Amino acid sequence: MKTLMDRLKPEVKTLLEKEKEIYPHTVEDIYDHLKTTYYVMDVTYGTIINLQGIDGLADTSPFDMFLKS
Repeated sequence: MKTLMDRLKPEVKTLLEKEKEIYPHTVEDIYDHLKTTYYVMDVTYGTIINLQGIDGLADTSPFDMFLKS
């Protein structure tokens, strides 16, 4: 079974990599969580808030940030 990190959409990963230049610790925390999570429903509220705080993802549902399994 693939983790959410494996299923992260390329366009979301691109935005995260851009954000990593400014907020490296926040993005690493997001990556660490997604590497150990398999279902969108298991993503912590804090991680969702951090993801939606990134330019371009503010109005994006967490369900739309990942490829289908």
